[in-house]
Amino acid sequence: TLAQVCCDKGLCNSQGCTPGKCTATSLPKAHVDIRRMITFARVKRYLRLIEHYPVYTGTPQQFAAMTPGPAGSHTARVLALCDGTNALDSIACQLNLNLSQVQEEVEGRTDVIIINRMSPAGSTVENP
Repeated sequence: TLAQVCCDKGLCNSQGCTPGKCTATSLPKAHVDIRRMITFARVKRYLRLIEHYPVYTGTPQQFAAMTPGPAGSHTARVLALCDGTNALDSIACQLNLNLSQVQEEVEGRTDVIIINRMSPAGSTVENP
């Protein structure tokens, strides 16, 4: 836990707390804006983003033979965007789907591979 990490570094204020034996159950609420903290960490190069790019490896004949499934199935539309240039979250936005729906369509398929790419530390939309 975060309290344990603070104790191990000697930052805990709890009485009787020694490194490795934390008596605090949690740190005091600091009212931290998580969004601003993540943005700060990205700008200062403390965090990196890992993006997942699906690539459809089946033949064009297999893709053409794919028939649209039931109304809830988005397989053909998702696979059409699995060319290695679109990340999973980008595909979800383009098709107006949840990320979990896109993941369900590509996971477990033998004809789709996922390439994980870690963004350079401190990269932004303007400076990838």
